[in-house]
Amino acid sequence: MTDPIAWIREQLDEDERKAREATPGPWRWTDPGLKKTKLALVGDRDSTVLLAASADAFPAAGDAAHIANWDPSRALAEVESTRRLLDMYESIAAKKAENSARYARLMAVPELDQEAITAAATHGWELTGRLQGLEFAVQVRALPYAGRPGFPEQWRP
Repeated sequence: MTDPIAWIREQLDEDERKAREATPGPWRWTDPGLKKTKLALVGDRDSTVLLAASADAFPAAGDAAHIANWDPSRALAEVESTRRLLDMYESIAAKKAENSARYARLMAVPELDQEAITAAATHGWELTGRLQGLEFAVQVRALPYAGRPGFPEQWRP
């Protein structure tokens, strides 16, 4: 099985690639003031994303608002926030592994240092709690990708 965190990062890379290939945002709807074009979706510096020539080509109001809201700027912000969450998760997982190794070394010493063992155990419990909370957040954040091939089955709701 693929590493779930690596899989999510692949999905984010794909989302970022698509957003960067699109017209930069923010996107907004406007009347371009042209004779044959009644509505235009424009991006950064008024670059054209979409033109609608007749009323039946216009998106419904809710669709129009949704399209403009989910522009590439928004997609890139979503990608970045999820990457930060994954980085935090991996950082805490590494710290927990280091602490577990330290605890094992302490337990292997014939003359036990009870104070150090207690400190390592307490720190391990704290890291475990943080890691569990972050893992839950990562799983919830991954749900929009549930329809894609490779989605971690153990994370399905």
